[in-house]
Amino acid sequence: MALSLVGAASGNALMLLALPLIGVGNAFAMFTAINVILDVLPPSETGVGATLTRTLGQIGSSFGVAIMGSLLNGAYRAELAGHLTGLPGQLKVVAEDSVAGAGFVAGHLPAPLGGYFLSAARDAYATGMSEALRGSAGVIVVAACLVALFMPGRVLVARRQSGDRKSSPAQVVEGVPAATEEVS
Repeated sequence: MALSLVGAASGNALMLLALPLIGVGNAFAMFTAINVILDVLPPSETGVGATLTRTLGQIGSSFGVAIMGSLLNGAYRAELAGHLTGLPGQLKVVAEDSVAGAGFVAGHLPAPLGGYFLSAARDAYATGMSEALRGSAGVIVVAACLVALFMPGRVLVARRQSGDRKSSPAQVVEGVPAATEEVS
């Protein structure tokens, strides 16, 4: 959430602090999620579980990039729209496409106007990034609530089933452990 406070003039200190924390948090979350998924599966199906986990991660990453990129782009364009008045149509399109395009347009404007336009484009990008990061934070909070709501009972059942499998093989019928206790 701290990264959503970054602006064009914020500097790199907050980025240098927050990005490694995000990386470490992501690593712990991914390893924990993979372990929980693989612990629930019988040993003969862990290969399928690992493949499915990797595939779902790839699909989730693709959707995340697409959705967060759309949020960023929409906010960037909305924020920059007020600064595009007076530009010819083709230059507006170039400036709306990216900050690099806006920098190209700013380089061809008269001296004081070009600097103001480039600054406005950087501020618009920072606004878009803040919107995307707030959206990401919202998704993470919702996911954490869903995990807290649904995960504890499933892990308990899986632990009991794996304990049943280890302690009394007679309860395993065709590879499926029999439920000995109900979990409410």
